[in-house]
Amino acid sequence: MKTETDAKLVVDASAVSAIFFREPEAELLERKLRNRSWVAPTLIDYEIGSVFLKKIKYHPRLRQQLDECYQIYCDSAIERVDVPVSSVVAIAEKYGLTIYDASYFWLAATLNLELVTLDKQLAAAWSKK
Repeated sequence: MKTETDAKLVVDASAVSAIFFREPEAELLERKLRNRSWVAPTLIDYEIGSVFLKKIKYHPRLRQQLDECYQIYCDSAIERVDVPVSSVVAIAEKYGLTIYDASYFWLAATLNLELVTLDKQLAAAWSKK
């Protein structure tokens, strides 16, 4: 029997930016994430904003297309969850992660959900949990 958590997973900024900014991994990720609800720490908005700014700097001629991609992200139904920084410090220390990456790890572990990431260091840490 499927539960509500079967339909949810935690997605990090590397996976989300690949999808919304149409990076090469987008198609594979879309198949994996189809018909699932996405959950992420609230910090994802800052991380995706940073990706957006970086892409504008490197590809100014694509500004309109990037604006459209970013707006689609902003309108997305990603469930955002506040993650207490004090809860992720130990994870960051243990696995050598940034506080940002440890936030995704903590959220997935706390909610007992799958973590989807393209970040090799975060994926390696998650596999050792």
